[in-house]
Amino acid sequence: RYQLFLPPSASSPGYLRDSNDALCKEQLLGTMLKGFTGSAAFAILGYGTCSSVLLILNKLAVHLLPAPMFVLLAQVTCSWVAVKVCGLLGFIEVDELE
Repeated sequence: RYQLFLPPSASSPGYLRDSNDALCKEQLLGTMLKGFTGSAAFAILGYGTCSSVLLILNKLAVHLLPAPMFVLLAQVTCSWVAVKVCGLLGFIEVDELE
């Protein structure tokens, strides 16, 4: 059994109940999800998906082409081109290099 020791505040009075207490879990979840939007969920899922896929593709690329520095150069170049094109098309705002 674990105890939840979150500091009480105006919106979350007293979380010092047993972790199996349903009310405690409901209050904790409500506090954690306050201000959580669909766009945040999309960003989290998108980031996780992209990271997982890129990890697998990196392993595959280095396995099939045993030249890791070339793979790195190709990845950085493709990233630069993608950011540049998205910036030119107005999809994103790209800061100038200093």
